[in-house]
Amino acid sequence: MTLLRRRSGTAHEIRILRFAAALTFVFALSSIGLQAETYTATTKIEIASRGLISLGAGPDPINDQVENEIEVMGSPDVLSPVITDLRLDAIWAKRLGAPSDHLGMQEALDHLRQVLKFTPVPNTGVVSITVTSENPVEAPEIANAIADRYKAMRDNAEKQMADIGERVLRDQITQQQKIVADTSAAAAKNPQDAEAQNKAAGMKSLLDALKAKLKQVLEDEKTPHSPVLILSRSVSPVT
Repeated sequence: MTLLRRRSGTAHEIRILRFAAALTFVFALSSIGLQAETYTATTKIEIASRGLISLGAGPDPINDQVENEIEVMGSPDVLSPVITDLRLDAIWAKRLGAPSDHLGMQEALDHLRQVLKFTPVPNTGVVSITVTSENPVEAPEIANAIADRYKAMRDNAEKQMADIGERVLRDQITQQQKIVADTSAAAAKNPQDAEAQNKAAGMKSLLDALKAKLKQVLEDEKTPHSPVLILSRSVSPVT
C-alpha cells in the first residue's frame, strides 16, 4: 500500500508539472504576440561651425555648439514638417488607437521624441540620428527626413548670412569710395603734404582690400559649401 501511494503521488506531481509547463508556454507565446517587433534606423551627419565660437566660449566649445544644434534638430521647426510630410499624425493615430483619425501636432511631437535619439560623437561635429519604429520602412524615412529638413534649414540660413555679408561689403565699398575720393582730392591739392599723401594711399589700400574680399565672396557663392554633410543615410530593409 505504501508503494502504491508513492507511485500515485509521483504521477500526480508529474501531471501538475506538465500542466505548469504548458501554461508557461502559452503565456510565453501570448507575450511574444503582444510585443511588436521594432526596427532601428540611423542616419549620420556632420555639422560645420556657425562661426560663432571663440576660444573663451568654454572648455568644450565644439561640443557645446553641437548640443545647441541638436536642440535645433529636435525643435518643432524641424520635426513638425517631417510629421506633416510623412503623414505620421494619421499613421500613428491609427496605430496607437487614438479616438481621432489623426494626432494633434503636440501629441505627434511627443511620440516622435520618444522614438528619436540624437547621439553626438565627442569633439567632432558628427551626430547620429536614430529612429525606432514598428514599421521597417518608417524608421529610415523619418531619420532621413529629419537630416534633410535640418540640412535645408542650415543651407538657407547660410545663404541668408552670405547675402547679408555681401550687402554689407557693397555698402562699405560705396562708403570707402567716397572717402578715397575726398582724401585723394586733398592730397592732390597739397602734393608736398606727406600726411595727406599717406592718408590717401591708406584709404585706397583699404578700398582695394574690400573689393578683393567681395570678389572672394562672389567666387565662393558660385560653389556653395553646405554646413551640413550627410555621411550616411538609412536604407529600408529589402523585403
